[in-house]
Amino acid sequence: MLGPLQNNGGPTATHALLPGSPAINAGTATAAPLTDQRGVTRDAVPDLGAFEVRSTAVVGAANTVTVAGNQITIDVFVENFGTQVAGNLMLVNDLDNTFGAGNFVLASAPVLVSDPGTLTLNPAYDGSGTTELLSAGSTLQSGGTAQIRIVVTLSTITDQGRGFGVYSNQSAVTSTGPGSVTSIDRSDSGSDPDPNGNGVPSEAGEDDATEFSVADITAPTVDIEINGGDAQRSMVSEITVRFSEVVSVDANSFSVQNTTTNTSFVPTVASQIVDGKTVTTLTFSGPEIIGGSLPDGNYTLNVIDTQVTDTSGNILDGDGDGRAGVSATDDFFRLFGDADGDRDVDRRDYWFLLQTYARGIGDTGFNSALDFDGDGEVDIHDFQSFQSNYRRILHP
Repeated sequence: MLGPLQNNGGPTATHALLPGSPAINAGTATAAPLTDQRGVTRDAVPDLGAFEVRSTAVVGAANTVTVAGNQITIDVFVENFGTQVAGNLMLVNDLDNTFGAGNFVLASAPVLVSDPGTLTLNPAYDGSGTTELLSAGSTLQSGGTAQIRIVVTLSTITDQGRGFGVYSNQSAVTSTGPGSVTSIDRSDSGSDPDPNGNGVPSEAGEDDATEFSVADITAPTVDIEINGGDAQRSMVSEITVRFSEVVSVDANSFSVQNTTTNTSFVPTVASQIVDGKTVTTLTFSGPEIIGGSLPDGNYTLNVIDTQVTDTSGNILDGDGDGRAGVSATDDFFRLFGDADGDRDVDRRDYWFLLQTYARGIGDTGFNSALDFDGDGEVDIHDFQSFQSNYRRILHP
């Protein structure tokens, strides 16, 4: 297990011995030179060849950054290039230094994408007041690797000294090896802490911070309308969801829950672009859907933030506070016969029924909100359904 033939120091090129190489500690001190070809002092049990691996822990780090709208994903890669366990491992990533204080929030707690089993993430990490990613006692075996992911929601684009929307992020890793020898490295840009493969990740040219740009962090917002804005709640057959810009949505973007019966309904979703904005219509079908309407009850519609993205990758700002990452909710109800939407079926609603009784589509005075079975006319069957709800009150 050798690194490439290159200048690792000394008068000639050498192959570095990589962690796990059978040449490490395979020599004998008898008649052996005191130093390797580079002038590095050999250990008591030397390595074979012209390159002596120092018996210590040598940790390195690297960072990659992925931008999707206002979601910034930072992946930190850590590796131990030494021959000994890297103890007291510390890994710092200061997000205030990258984005400026108050301009971001963690979208979620950091996670171990690649877990060597010897690291514990610091639950207090927030990238601001607490910048240490690992808990005390974390270690990394010789040749061990790890990958930690941090996801940030950026709320405000600023100029942090590199130009508007241009940022730089860097991690720093520290460990203690045998003899209390400390190893320190600042991350290089990319996923390899030691691009030249010589086992020395801290050398010049391998400590470049990761630069990236963010152009658009304006999250889409939403407006919800029941029955096209009609006040009646006798029939709820259509919900209109208007977004502030063009977005990608599907049936998984919405959940409709009857909170009275604890029943969920999966809507049929149809979207179109109107004046440069996505307008989505939700309709319903299935055995419980009569006349195209949801059944009686109280409802909550959720527009799920992570299932709505604009063309830049920004997820939904459901509460309109200027920060992405919150689902939009709308509470509504359906009560057949409630023609004026006041949560009861009373004499006023009965008057509306009389005005439309025995009328159908195309007739003056036909009111589809009182056509329970959706057959295009208000007849005795609809009257019976109305009668069963008469004097009923649906409380929130």
